[in-house]
Amino acid sequence: MNDNLSNKSKNFAILLCAGTSQRIGKFDKTISQFNGKPLFLHSLQKLLSNNYIDEVIVVVSKKNKEIIKNKLPKEIKKNIQIVEGSTERMSSVKNAIKHLSSYNPKNVIIHDSARPFFNLHIINDGIKGLKKFSCVVPITKIVDTVKKVDGTKLSTIDRNNLYYSQTPQFFNFKQLSQLITKYGGDDYTDEIQLFEKENIKIGTIDGNLLNHKITFENDLVALNNLNYESNFTGISSDVHRLKKGEILYLGGVKIPSSKGLLGHSDGDVVLHAICDAILGASSNGDLGKYYPSSNKKWKNASSELFLKNTLDLIKKENKQIKNIDVQIILQEPKLVKYLELIKENIGKLLNLNSENINVKVTSTDKLGLIGSGEGIGTLCAVNLIKL
Repeated sequence: MNDNLSNKSKNFAILLCAGTSQRIGKFDKTISQFNGKPLFLHSLQKLLSNNYIDEVIVVVSKKNKEIIKNKLPKEIKKNIQIVEGSTERMSSVKNAIKHLSSYNPKNVIIHDSARPFFNLHIINDGIKGLKKFSCVVPITKIVDTVKKVDGTKLSTIDRNNLYYSQTPQFFNFKQLSQLITKYGGDDYTDEIQLFEKENIKIGTIDGNLLNHKITFENDLVALNNLNYESNFTGISSDVHRLKKGEILYLGGVKIPSSKGLLGHSDGDVVLHAICDAILGASSNGDLGKYYPSSNKKWKNASSELFLKNTLDLIKKENKQIKNIDVQIILQEPKLVKYLELIKENIGKLLNLNSENINVKVTSTDKLGLIGSGEGIGTLCAVNLIKL
């Protein structure tokens, strides 16, 4: 584990793993196995894969501390801190906030380890929401009929303004810290309630119905009988002609060259191939369906806009990119020293960790249009998951 967190970090996440699992009873749900790894690790790896999150504080109980430490993969230990918590949520959060106070982060994200199926887009939306609000919560509309039960007497509650609240939840660190100091002795089930007490405006974002909290033993049984993670694969190729005097963009990176790619937009053959692969994996057609060259609106448009809109499309379908493989095919210019820049920018655009991105380059040994230096091509494969 990293004993010296970076003072430059702005967004910290707190993962709560210290609960007693009383409603499950026989075992600690946090370390129960699902899909080949403990439940808490699903949430932890998702948090660490998000480019907005700098560090993660894992709050554990005295009882499961060593077990959790031993189950951490070596490659992620440097990005987390272990903090001992309590069987009570409020005490665990208080300990984590106290631990973070010396690092003075801008924002903090709090997540229950018993919710492994949150969508990564929730993190992006939540942190963006903090630009306007001091706290943001994901919510989903209650669609079931809700009953109030008093013995044998039942009454129906109007559900029109009823919502489930979920985690991760997002907070301005300074304000949350002040409210925990003020109300730290009170009992609460989520930190949003502290802001409710002060009548502070709260931002809401769309949650995910599949972001269910594992609470009872039957929840774990159901998990291991269901495949919550569906995979979709898309492949694509694109080729553009080179022309002197044009600007060369590859993967959103400007490459020094006397020639650039011709296209109705900016001709970025890499981003075009990525868009097409995503659209193919999600059964949404191809780039030409949304941005036809016959439409003057897209003349000289940035391919980054196409990619953003493509990501918004799969977001609505609760899909996200798991990994991507890109192969650039060209004879010139030489790209080796720019590959890391291209990979880094693709990661930024896709909000994807570098370990889930591969960018490579090859030539055609001077064969064909590409081999003669007249064009550049790209092949792309994308794997999507739906949660």
